Amino acid sequence: MGEKLEAKRFCQYLQELASRGGFNEAQIRALLDDLLPLLQFVHQHHVIHRDIKPENIKRLNSLINS
Repeated sequence: MGEKLEAKRFCQYLQELASRGGFNEAQIRALLDDLLPLLQFVHQHHVIHRDIKPENIKRLNSLINS
């Protein structure tokens, strides 16, 4: 069947980046390129989510490792 997709919590991803010495401009841009379209989609569909925070966001490991 299909390949198993593993997800990692966004806060885990942020902690890993921070442990490597912080964020450079390219990492911040990539992070925002991933996150902002998601937020735009949520708002365009009038979804109310009162608890958007890193702990509640998951990213596919394939995106994190690229």
